[in-house]
Amino acid sequence: MSSADRVSKQAEFGALGRRFPFVNALSPAGQEQLRAELVSRAVGPTTQLISRGDAVGGVFLVQSGTIRVYYLREDGREGTLYFVDPGEACFLSIHSLLTERPYEAWAEADVDPVEFAILSAPAFHDLFAREAAMRDFALGALSRRVTEMMQLIEATAAASLEARLAACLLDRVGSNGLVVMSQERLARHLGTAREVVVRLLRSLRRAGCVETERGAIRIVDSKKLGELV
Repeated sequence: MSSADRVSKQAEFGALGRRFPFVNALSPAGQEQLRAELVSRAVGPTTQLISRGDAVGGVFLVQSGTIRVYYLREDGREGTLYFVDPGEACFLSIHSLLTERPYEAWAEADVDPVEFAILSAPAFHDLFAREAAMRDFALGALSRRVTEMMQLIEATAAASLEARLAACLLDRVGSNGLVVMSQERLARHLGTAREVVVRLLRSLRRAGCVETERGAIRIVDSKKLGELV
């Protein structure tokens, strides 16, 4: 490896440590193994990353962009299980490695390009066995996602579709007040038809909560929207 490549690799590893604090808590030997084993990837928007039943090659650590993990019903409709944002690991990839089971959902890049690192299965198992920081990170990720998915199940069972749409918009809104998600993609996220989302957005627009733009929804009154949730 040339000196330039080593400097680039070191810079990438430093950026990973800023996103994932557990990296800096590893022993020097653990950090060296992690540095040697990580493989960086970058993909475009909506790129399919893994399908249900696939063998998982490693743990996905997201550095920029968002990975969407979703289920697919027999009628072809989708519903989002969770998003993996920067600084997070894919919960199901960890679960699959620890249980030696195939991946149990589908995963794709969301609406923006995604950069992520993959830690191979053998390296993950080795570090999990030897490094407390890796165990704390992996088990913490599992615990948080289980809690979130229980909340999702409860909300889906108890809340109206309008309330779920309002919660989704508030959860995914950016600092500019925009939710960059098409109506078709919102429907896929909520597991319903686009026509239903169009009707609900029309109602929210009349109530002064949102404005619709091409490929995005602008939050006009977050307080009103929160009252629906």
